[in-house]
Amino acid sequence: MAVKGQRHQAISSSPARVQSFVIDVQVCADMRVATPNDAHKRKRDYYNTPIIRQWVNEQSGKPPVISSIVMNWQCAWAQASYNTFKALGGTDEVSKLITVRMLEDSVRMYRMFCGAGALRNVH
Repeated sequence: MAVKGQRHQAISSSPARVQSFVIDVQVCADMRVATPNDAHKRKRDYYNTPIIRQWVNEQSGKPPVISSIVMNWQCAWAQASYNTFKALGGTDEVSKLITVRMLEDSVRMYRMFCGAGALRNVH
């Protein structure tokens, strides 16, 4: 069954858990008008529809938890995303590794952007 927003058939559930999870991961822009919390809410609302909840429940046999993991390029987590990460068993050590990886990728993206001639010295 094709469902709006269904790009991957990745459903996390196990016999020990009483719920399944629909988690979307996103890196959002560093904007003053939209925070990581705003992006988290948009992602959660996008997937939190009756048809998606029903489809996941049918596939997994368990009611879904709909959430997202969102942070911006400055590595600021959406608070609800961090709460989801911790609820899924994420540790502070793994959180630090994710942050370091994001910072490394931010530098790599900036260098690619500069190398593409997007920024030029103006004299």
